[in-house]
Amino acid sequence: MTPAGFITAQYIITRTVSRCSLSMRSSCCMRDLLKKEESLFVYYTAITFLHVAYKTTKGSLKDEIVDVLMTACLQSNDVRRCVNARHSSVLSLS
Repeated sequence: MTPAGFITAQYIITRTVSRCSLSMRSSCCMRDLLKKEESLFVYYTAITFLHVAYKTTKGSLKDEIVDVLMTACLQSNDVRRCVNARHSSVLSLS
């Protein structure tokens, strides 16, 4: 990927995360799309952590934010693991 392409991809990732509401499914999909480009994958994970931190400071810790955080922490992009993470995070909040 060219440096200009990388910068453009970073901009798109940042804009998408900041303007769209992240969910467990969208987070899994983004991770799946970016897993082939490791540096963008790491960048997306960092932006996700920043997004979760920002959302947490704006309100209480909600199930949806915990779900997004769990998908960011997963080493695999397997959707089944994301669904299992959802059940795990609900139990953790309980």
